[in-house]
Amino acid sequence: MGEFLGDIWKELLIGLITFLLGYFWSQLKSLKEWNSKEFRDKINISLNILEPLENNEYKLEIRTLLETKLKLIIHNNKVKDLINKAIDETKPGKPLLIFKKKDAFYILNAILNQLANQFSNGILKKDLGIPVTSEWYTFCLTYEKEQNVRMQKLRVLIIKRDLLKNFPDNSVFVLESFNHDVRIQTLQILKQELKEHPHCFMNIELCQ
Repeated sequence: MGEFLGDIWKELLIGLITFLLGYFWSQLKSLKEWNSKEFRDKINISLNILEPLENNEYKLEIRTLLETKLKLIIHNNKVKDLINKAIDETKPGKPLLIFKKKDAFYILNAILNQLANQFSNGILKKDLGIPVTSEWYTFCLTYEKEQNVRMQKLRVLIIKRDLLKNFPDNSVFVLESFNHDVRIQTLQILKQELKEHPHCFMNIELCQ
């Protein structure tokens, strides 16, 4: 009987130590992320809108569609490792996460499924013949490391497909926030990256 109780206490002690180590590791990781303002375990999905004004001027609007933990969209640890490796290879002026062709589809398709779920009502209406407005968009994974970025995190940038292909280079941009000039730079870079690494982009039809 005493040996049995001893085994129970041993298991409880091991469980408690494991819990405490996990808790303190989590707290240390959170503190490190906060101090560095680098949050690799989060993913932000944003719509990038460019509204034409007058005299070759445009207004940039950035609207968040979703921000959540990466593990809720990407469930496979191997895929997470591929994403982290791609993040390591980004740098100022090179924000696009670049994957091998054989990997890019599976990573981007997981994000496409999340987006499709958010806008599924519009697609169903279209199939039923109910009037909807639809547009083709393109998206990719980025990790902006510019100095003006307040928080570094994995970002899915969504923009109208034709707009990215013809994104203006020499124009005046009206910004909602001073640090949005980084996003202008990023979109101009992605315009070129779309030509060089088309497999790192994926298209989706969004209906509303």
